[in-house]
Amino acid sequence: MVGKKIKTILLLLVGFVLFGYSNVILAETIPDRPPLNGIYDPHHYLSKEVSDKLSSMNWEYSRTEAKPQIAIAIVDSLDGNLETIANNVARNWQVGFSDTNYGMLVLISVKERKIRTEISNNMGLIIPDSTAQNLNDSIKDDFRNEDYSSGMLKYLSKVETIIKSSLLESKQNVEKDEYLSKEFVEQLRKEEKEYDRKQGRIGAIIAGVSILIFIFIGIKIEKLQKEEEEYYKWKKKYPSSSSGSGSISYRSASRSYDSFSSSSSSSSYDSSNSSSSSSSWSGGGFDGGGSSGSW
Repeated sequence: MVGKKIKTILLLLVGFVLFGYSNVILAETIPDRPPLNGIYDPHHYLSKEVSDKLSSMNWEYSRTEAKPQIAIAIVDSLDGNLETIANNVARNWQVGFSDTNYGMLVLISVKERKIRTEISNNMGLIIPDSTAQNLNDSIKDDFRNEDYSSGMLKYLSKVETIIKSSLLESKQNVEKDEYLSKEFVEQLRKEEKEYDRKQGRIGAIIAGVSILIFIFIGIKIEKLQKEEEEYYKWKKKYPSSSSGSGSISYRSASRSYDSFSSSSSSSSYDSSNSSSSSSSWSGGGFDGGGSSGSW
């Protein structure tokens, strides 16, 4: 009787140990760096078609301005919180490009029947949490039937549609901005030409007025010189005369000349014053955005 109890206890202990050991085996450690194709799939759940599809998408996106990048990790089981593990993997793998940080990781735990779409902050502009949830829901039927490749192909096709739509909209906005910029530049050029024409007219008017002023000054100076010559002639003719009307006339002429010269200089002064590179798997910015689901 005692022997049977001991055997039962030993069997339970062995079973417990084996069960715990099996859990340890099932719980996998994901490598710190991503595979070249961006898919970690040690148990070959996904087909080559999925791998080719993802590689093609990432290559195409790497040539765009935003450079979105997608990675996939699918394992038997994970030991720990799915969201925490997904965030750590995305950070370690540095999904995305350092100059844009548009990264996205899909983490799948088959035994727990869970999926996590981890989104970087910038990628969240294209794929917000609600869209990530819809992507997770798209795989449910195929994953329940253990057709993981079909599920992931549908998932990637939806992502492709979303990103292409976003990139097209972005391109259209850029083209619109460029068109508006061209219109703005053309308008500036028109305004500059009109301004130059106006300045040309103003310059011609100023030049004409200046010529008239110089002619007037020349005539005035010539007149004053003649008056001065006449004064000296009169002085020689009447040397004993006091500085009377002739002198007064001379001084008046001098004052008139000085006054005019001063006025002209002032006008001339006023007039002059008035006219005087990055590589892939180097991204970041994963702050917990995304969505989790199950099937």
